[in-house]
Amino acid sequence: MQQDPNNPVSDELLTGYLYDEATPEERAQVEAWLAASWDNRHYLSQLAFLKRQSMGLSRAPSVDIEAEWQALQQRLAEDNVLPLPRRSGLRPLKLAAVAAVLAILLAVPLLLLWRKGDKPVILSAGNRVVTDTLPDGSVITLNRFSVIQYEAGYPRKREVTLEGEAFFKVQHDAAHPFMVKAGNVRVKVLGTSFNVAQGKDSTEVIVETGKVEMRRDQYAVDLRPGQRGLALGDTAPPVKTRQEDLLYNYYRTHRFICKGTPLNQLVVVLGKAFDREIVIADPAKQALKLDAAFEDRSLDEILAVVCNIFDLQVETQGKRIILK
Repeated sequence: MQQDPNNPVSDELLTGYLYDEATPEERAQVEAWLAASWDNRHYLSQLAFLKRQSMGLSRAPSVDIEAEWQALQQRLAEDNVLPLPRRSGLRPLKLAAVAAVLAILLAVPLLLLWRKGDKPVILSAGNRVVTDTLPDGSVITLNRFSVIQYEAGYPRKREVTLEGEAFFKVQHDAAHPFMVKAGNVRVKVLGTSFNVAQGKDSTEVIVETGKVEMRRDQYAVDLRPGQRGLALGDTAPPVKTRQEDLLYNYYRTHRFICKGTPLNQLVVVLGKAFDREIVIADPAKQALKLDAAFEDRSLDEILAVVCNIFDLQVETQGKRIILK
Protein backbone atom coordinates (compact mmCIF):
# COMPACT_ATOMS: atom_id res chain seq x y z
CA MET A 1 0.00 0.00 0.00
CA GLN A 2 1.84 3.11 -1.21
CA GLN A 3 0.83 6.64 -2.14
CA ASP A 4 2.56 8.89 -4.64
CA PRO A 5 5.90 9.75 -2.94
CA ASN A 6 6.06 13.06 -4.80
CA ASN A 7 2.82 14.31 -3.26
CA PRO A 8 2.36 12.75 0.21
CA VAL A 9 -0.57 13.35 2.57
CA SER A 10 -0.51 12.20 6.19
CA ASP A 11 -2.61 9.21 7.31
CA GLU A 12 -4.01 11.40 10.09
CA LEU A 13 -5.43 13.84 7.52
CA LEU A 14 -6.80 10.98 5.38
CA THR A 15 -8.47 9.41 8.41
CA GLY A 16 -10.18 12.69 9.23
CA TYR A 17 -11.34 12.88 5.61
CA LEU A 18 -12.78 9.35 5.71
CA TYR A 19 -14.75 10.09 8.87
CA ASP A 20 -15.96 13.52 7.73
CA GLU A 21 -13.92 15.35 10.37
CA ALA A 22 -11.66 17.35 8.04
CA THR A 23 -11.93 21.12 7.66
CA PRO A 24 -12.94 22.57 4.25
CA GLU A 25 -9.29 23.43 3.60
CA GLU A 26 -8.18 19.89 4.49
CA ARG A 27 -10.90 18.37 2.30
CA ALA A 28 -9.75 20.50 -0.65
CA GLN A 29 -6.16 19.34 -0.04
CA VAL A 30 -7.17 15.67 0.02
CA GLU A 31 -9.39 15.97 -3.06
CA ALA A 32 -6.58 17.60 -5.05
CA TRP A 33 -4.30 14.78 -3.88
CA LEU A 34 -6.86 12.16 -4.98
CA ALA A 35 -7.25 13.70 -8.42
CA ALA A 36 -3.49 13.78 -8.95
CA SER A 37 -2.74 10.06 -8.94
CA TRP A 38 -4.34 6.62 -9.25
CA ASP A 39 -1.87 5.42 -6.60
CA ASN A 40 -3.30 7.98 -4.19
CA ARG A 41 -6.88 6.84 -4.79
CA HIS A 42 -5.80 3.21 -4.34
CA TYR A 43 -3.99 4.14 -1.12
CA LEU A 44 -7.11 5.77 0.35
CA SER A 45 -9.24 2.75 -0.58
CA GLN A 46 -6.81 0.39 1.15
CA LEU A 47 -6.60 2.68 4.18
CA ALA A 48 -10.39 2.49 4.55
CA PHE A 49 -10.19 -1.30 4.58
CA LEU A 50 -7.36 -1.34 7.14
CA LYS A 51 -9.44 0.88 9.41
CA ARG A 52 -12.17 -1.73 9.24
CA GLN A 53 -9.73 -4.50 10.17
CA SER A 54 -8.02 -2.66 13.02
CA MET A 55 -11.06 -1.02 14.58
CA GLY A 56 -13.54 -3.87 14.21
CA LEU A 57 -16.14 -1.52 12.65
CA SER A 58 -16.19 0.51 15.88
CA ARG A 59 -16.58 3.77 13.96
CA ALA A 60 -18.11 4.70 10.68
CA PRO A 61 -18.24 7.76 8.42
CA SER A 62 -21.36 9.88 8.80
CA VAL A 63 -21.93 11.02 5.20
CA ASP A 64 -25.32 10.31 3.58
CA ILE A 65 -24.53 8.34 0.39
CA GLU A 66 -27.95 8.84 -1.19
CA ALA A 67 -27.83 12.61 -0.78
CA GLU A 68 -24.29 12.77 -2.17
CA TRP A 69 -25.27 10.55 -5.10
CA GLN A 70 -28.20 12.78 -6.01
CA ALA A 71 -25.93 15.81 -5.79
CA LEU A 72 -23.48 14.10 -8.15
CA GLN A 73 -26.19 13.31 -10.71
CA GLN A 74 -27.47 16.90 -10.62
CA ARG A 75 -23.98 18.31 -10.97
CA LEU A 76 -23.25 16.09 -13.97
CA ALA A 77 -26.51 17.13 -15.60
CA GLU A 78 -25.66 20.80 -15.15
CA ASP A 79 -22.28 20.20 -16.79
CA ASN A 80 -23.94 18.30 -19.68
CA VAL A 81 -22.00 15.15 -18.81
CA LEU A 82 -23.36 11.62 -19.22
CA PRO A 83 -24.40 10.47 -15.71
CA LEU A 84 -22.60 7.58 -14.07
CA PRO A 85 -24.95 4.54 -13.77
CA ARG A 86 -25.39 3.20 -10.23
CA ARG A 87 -25.43 -0.54 -10.99
CA SER A 88 -23.56 -0.98 -14.24
CA GLY A 89 -20.05 -0.73 -15.63
CA LEU A 90 -18.32 2.66 -15.51
CA ARG A 91 -18.54 4.87 -18.59
CA PRO A 92 -15.97 7.43 -19.79
CA LEU A 93 -16.54 10.95 -18.50
CA LYS A 94 -15.56 14.21 -20.13
CA LEU A 95 -12.10 15.16 -18.97
CA ALA A 96 -13.31 18.54 -17.72
CA ALA A 97 -15.66 16.85 -15.22
CA VAL A 98 -13.29 14.19 -13.85
CA ALA A 99 -12.07 16.33 -10.95
CA ALA A 100 -15.63 17.20 -9.90
CA VAL A 101 -16.72 13.55 -10.09
CA LEU A 102 -13.73 12.40 -8.06
CA ALA A 103 -14.32 15.06 -5.44
CA ILE A 104 -17.86 13.83 -4.79
CA LEU A 105 -17.37 10.09 -5.23
CA LEU A 106 -14.30 9.99 -3.05
CA ALA A 107 -15.84 12.19 -0.37
CA VAL A 108 -18.55 9.67 0.51
CA PRO A 109 -18.28 6.22 2.09
CA LEU A 110 -18.66 4.47 -1.28
CA LEU A 111 -15.27 4.81 -2.98
CA LEU A 112 -15.84 3.82 -6.60
CA LEU A 113 -12.55 3.99 -8.51
CA TRP A 114 -12.18 3.26 -12.20
CA ARG A 115 -9.40 2.04 -14.45
CA LYS A 116 -6.88 4.40 -15.98
CA GLY A 117 -4.90 2.69 -18.73
CA ASP A 118 -4.00 -0.79 -17.49
CA LYS A 119 -4.66 -0.06 -13.82
CA PRO A 120 -7.14 -2.30 -11.98
CA VAL A 121 -10.67 -1.22 -11.08
CA ILE A 122 -11.33 -0.93 -7.35
CA LEU A 123 -14.74 -0.98 -5.68
CA SER A 124 -14.69 -0.07 -2.00
CA ALA A 125 -17.73 0.07 0.28
CA GLY A 126 -17.49 2.49 3.17
CA ASN A 127 -20.23 2.66 5.79
CA ARG A 128 -22.91 1.15 3.54
CA VAL A 129 -23.61 -2.19 1.88
CA VAL A 130 -23.05 -1.72 -1.86
CA THR A 131 -24.46 -3.68 -4.81
CA ASP A 132 -22.93 -3.32 -8.27
CA THR A 133 -22.71 -5.16 -11.58
CA LEU A 134 -19.41 -6.30 -13.09
CA PRO A 135 -18.74 -5.94 -16.85
CA ASP A 136 -19.75 -9.57 -17.51
CA GLY A 137 -23.14 -9.12 -15.83
CA SER A 138 -22.18 -10.78 -12.54
CA VAL A 139 -23.68 -9.01 -9.52
CA ILE A 140 -21.73 -8.41 -6.32
CA THR A 141 -22.93 -7.17 -2.93
CA LEU A 142 -20.12 -5.78 -0.78
CA ASN A 143 -20.52 -5.73 2.98
CA ARG A 144 -19.47 -2.58 4.82
CA PHE A 145 -15.81 -1.57 4.63
CA SER A 146 -15.02 -4.31 2.10
CA VAL A 147 -12.91 -3.89 -1.03
CA ILE A 148 -12.88 -5.71 -4.36
CA GLN A 149 -10.68 -5.15 -7.39
CA TYR A 150 -10.20 -6.65 -10.85
CA GLU A 151 -7.68 -6.15 -13.62
CA ALA A 152 -8.04 -4.42 -16.96
CA GLY A 153 -8.41 -7.77 -18.78
CA TYR A 154 -11.79 -8.49 -17.14
CA PRO A 155 -14.06 -10.14 -18.36
CA ARG A 156 -11.65 -12.10 -20.60
CA LYS A 157 -9.98 -13.09 -17.34
CA ARG A 158 -12.74 -13.18 -14.74
CA GLU A 159 -10.66 -12.84 -11.58
CA VAL A 160 -11.34 -10.56 -8.63
CA THR A 161 -9.54 -9.94 -5.33
CA LEU A 162 -11.60 -9.53 -2.18
CA GLU A 163 -10.76 -8.00 1.18
CA GLY A 164 -13.68 -8.29 3.59
CA GLU A 165 -17.01 -9.90 2.72
CA ALA A 166 -19.14 -10.09 -0.42
CA PHE A 167 -21.95 -12.08 -2.00
CA PHE A 168 -21.48 -13.05 -5.66
CA LYS A 169 -24.15 -13.95 -8.20
CA VAL A 170 -21.96 -15.04 -11.10
CA GLN A 171 -23.03 -14.95 -14.74
CA HIS A 172 -22.47 -18.36 -16.37
CA ASP A 173 -19.60 -18.52 -18.88
CA ALA A 174 -18.12 -21.99 -19.41
CA ALA A 175 -15.18 -20.59 -21.37
CA HIS A 176 -14.16 -18.15 -18.65
CA PRO A 177 -14.31 -19.50 -15.07
CA PHE A 178 -14.86 -16.91 -12.34
CA MET A 179 -12.17 -16.71 -9.64
CA VAL A 180 -12.21 -14.95 -6.26
CA LYS A 181 -8.92 -14.46 -4.42
CA ALA A 182 -9.26 -13.87 -0.66
CA GLY A 183 -5.82 -13.87 0.90
CA ASN A 184 -4.24 -17.20 -0.08
CA VAL A 185 -7.62 -18.88 -0.63
CA ARG A 186 -9.00 -19.28 -4.15
CA VAL A 187 -12.67 -19.78 -5.03
CA LYS A 188 -13.41 -21.00 -8.57
CA VAL A 189 -16.84 -21.21 -10.24
CA LEU A 190 -18.52 -21.16 -13.65
CA GLY A 191 -21.91 -19.71 -12.75
CA THR A 192 -23.36 -19.76 -9.25
CA SER A 193 -24.16 -17.68 -6.16
CA PHE A 194 -22.11 -17.77 -2.98
CA ASN A 195 -20.82 -15.72 -0.06
CA VAL A 196 -17.15 -15.16 0.77
CA ALA A 197 -16.05 -13.73 4.12
CA GLN A 198 -12.37 -13.06 4.73
CA GLY A 199 -11.47 -12.34 8.35
CA LYS A 200 -8.26 -11.95 10.31
CA ASP A 201 -8.08 -15.63 11.25
CA SER A 202 -10.24 -17.43 8.69
CA THR A 203 -11.84 -17.42 5.26
CA GLU A 204 -15.37 -18.76 4.81
CA VAL A 205 -17.32 -19.69 1.67
CA ILE A 206 -21.04 -20.52 1.71
CA VAL A 207 -22.77 -21.73 -1.47
CA GLU A 208 -26.40 -20.97 -2.33
CA THR A 209 -26.58 -22.29 -5.91
CA GLY A 210 -24.28 -24.16 -8.28
CA LYS A 211 -20.88 -25.63 -7.46
CA VAL A 212 -17.77 -23.96 -6.06
CA GLU A 213 -14.19 -25.12 -5.66
CA MET A 214 -12.43 -23.69 -2.58
CA ARG A 215 -8.66 -24.10 -2.68
CA ARG A 216 -5.66 -23.30 -0.52
CA ASP A 217 -2.35 -24.43 -2.02
CA GLN A 218 -2.75 -28.11 -3.02
CA TYR A 219 -5.81 -28.66 -0.83
CA ALA A 220 -9.31 -28.22 -2.27
CA VAL A 221 -12.94 -29.00 -1.44
CA ASP A 222 -15.98 -28.91 -3.74
CA LEU A 223 -18.96 -27.11 -2.25
CA ARG A 224 -22.60 -27.40 -3.26
CA PRO A 225 -25.77 -25.58 -2.11
CA GLY A 226 -26.14 -25.59 1.67
CA GLN A 227 -22.47 -26.34 2.26
CA ARG A 228 -19.81 -24.23 3.93
CA GLY A 229 -16.06 -24.24 3.45
CA LEU A 230 -13.83 -22.89 6.21
CA ALA A 231 -10.06 -22.31 6.07
CA LEU A 232 -8.50 -21.34 9.41
CA GLY A 233 -5.29 -19.37 9.84
CA ASP A 234 -2.85 -19.00 6.97
CA THR A 235 -2.03 -22.62 6.17
CA ALA A 236 -4.83 -24.99 7.27
CA PRO A 237 -6.63 -26.77 4.41
CA PRO A 238 -10.30 -25.88 3.84
CA VAL A 239 -12.87 -28.04 5.62
CA LYS A 240 -16.40 -28.72 4.32
CA THR A 241 -19.47 -28.70 6.63
CA ARG A 242 -23.21 -28.18 6.36
CA GLN A 243 -24.54 -24.61 6.57
CA GLU A 244 -27.68 -24.84 8.67
CA ASP A 245 -28.79 -21.22 9.00
CA LEU A 246 -29.02 -18.06 6.88
CA LEU A 247 -27.35 -15.73 9.35
CA TYR A 248 -24.56 -14.91 6.88
CA ASN A 249 -27.12 -13.16 4.67
CA TYR A 250 -27.91 -10.44 7.22
CA TYR A 251 -26.20 -7.60 5.33
CA ARG A 252 -28.15 -8.33 2.13
CA THR A 253 -31.59 -9.17 3.57
CA HIS A 254 -31.65 -7.15 6.81
CA ARG A 255 -32.81 -10.35 8.50
CA PHE A 256 -31.08 -12.36 11.22
CA ILE A 257 -32.21 -15.97 10.75
CA CYS A 258 -30.97 -18.45 13.34
CA LYS A 259 -31.50 -22.19 13.08
CA GLY A 260 -29.67 -23.96 15.85
CA THR A 261 -27.19 -21.07 15.79
CA PRO A 262 -24.71 -20.86 18.70
CA LEU A 263 -25.17 -17.69 20.70
CA ASN A 264 -21.55 -16.64 20.25
CA GLN A 265 -21.99 -16.69 16.44
CA LEU A 266 -25.06 -14.49 16.65
CA VAL A 267 -23.38 -11.85 18.82
CA VAL A 268 -20.42 -11.65 16.41
CA VAL A 269 -22.78 -10.90 13.52
CA LEU A 270 -24.81 -8.44 15.59
CA GLY A 271 -21.60 -6.65 16.52
CA LYS A 272 -20.65 -6.27 12.85
CA ALA A 273 -24.14 -5.14 11.87
CA PHE A 274 -24.62 -2.56 14.63
CA ASP A 275 -21.04 -1.38 15.23
CA ARG A 276 -20.82 -2.77 18.74
CA GLU A 277 -18.53 -5.08 20.64
CA ILE A 278 -20.79 -7.72 22.21
CA VAL A 279 -19.37 -10.28 24.62
CA ILE A 280 -20.90 -13.14 26.61
CA ALA A 281 -19.63 -13.08 30.18
CA ASP A 282 -20.22 -16.76 30.93
CA PRO A 283 -18.23 -19.05 28.56
CA ALA A 284 -20.68 -21.87 29.30
CA LYS A 285 -23.46 -19.89 27.59
CA GLN A 286 -21.57 -19.15 24.38
CA ALA A 287 -22.61 -22.44 22.78
CA LEU A 288 -26.32 -22.14 23.61
CA LYS A 289 -28.37 -22.77 20.44
CA LEU A 290 -31.01 -20.34 19.17
CA ASP A 291 -33.91 -20.79 16.74
CA ALA A 292 -35.30 -17.37 15.85
CA ALA A 293 -35.78 -14.85 13.05
CA PHE A 294 -35.46 -11.08 13.40
CA GLU A 295 -36.46 -8.73 10.58
CA ASP A 296 -36.02 -4.95 10.67
CA ARG A 297 -35.48 -5.02 14.43
CA SER A 298 -33.19 -2.78 16.45
CA LEU A 299 -30.28 -4.18 18.42
CA ASP A 300 -32.09 -3.47 21.69
CA GLU A 301 -35.14 -5.42 20.50
CA ILE A 302 -33.05 -8.40 19.40
CA LEU A 303 -31.05 -8.50 22.63
CA ALA A 304 -34.23 -8.24 24.67
CA VAL A 305 -35.56 -11.43 23.05
CA VAL A 306 -32.22 -13.22 23.43
CA CYS A 307 -31.93 -12.27 27.08
CA ASN A 308 -35.50 -13.39 27.77
CA ILE A 309 -34.83 -16.79 26.18
CA PHE A 310 -31.53 -17.45 27.95
CA ASP A 311 -32.14 -15.52 31.19
CA LEU A 312 -29.40 -12.97 30.57
CA GLN A 313 -28.95 -9.31 31.47
CA VAL A 314 -27.53 -6.53 29.31
CA GLU A 315 -24.77 -4.29 30.64
CA THR A 316 -23.71 -1.41 28.39
CA GLN A 317 -20.29 0.23 28.61
CA GLY A 318 -20.18 2.80 25.81
CA LYS A 319 -20.02 0.80 22.57
CA ARG A 320 -19.31 -2.40 24.49
CA ILE A 321 -22.22 -4.66 25.47
CA ILE A 322 -21.86 -7.48 27.99
CA LEU A 323 -24.44 -10.26 28.24
CA LYS A 324 -24.30 -11.68 31.74
